[in-house]
Amino acid sequence: MLADMHYRFDDDARRAFEEYLARRIRQPNFANARSVRNALDRARLR
Repeated sequence: MLADMHYRFDDDARRAFEEYLARRIRQPNFANARSVRNALDRARLR
């Protein structure tokens, strides 16, 4: 998905995003790819 959007994460960003997803997956209403895409969109807007 990142490659399709022409994004790259450095090592610190990748680690932070993986930690975020690990926490998010355990929450209710996690929608797999949709939740990941929403997180990427929020990060892009910041």
